[in-house]
Amino acid sequence: MIVAAIGARVTAMRRWLVISVALLASCVDHDASELQHWKTLTCACQSVACAEAMMKFLPPGKSNHRTQAIARDMLECVSKLYAAERPSTNPDDVNARTSGP
Repeated sequence: MIVAAIGARVTAMRRWLVISVALLASCVDHDASELQHWKTLTCACQSVACAEAMMKFLPPGKSNHRTQAIARDMLECVSKLYAAERPSTNPDDVNARTSGP
């Protein structure tokens, strides 16, 4: 009688385990993981041209708070590249001058 009760509990726990795994697997955000991959590639670029080329290949997907946060981080990487390639507007910057007075 005790063995039958333990067996019934184990069977019920197996069912809950299978249901839990199925629910967790369906909650994975594939769009966010793919966008994270593209963010890594884009942020690894050393030039604006490379980053813009990576951005052109972005796959369309659903927008949610996770994908928006990843896209924001990606755009921050691109803006840093733009800032690095922008010429200096400081008149006192010796490196920015090409010819002396």
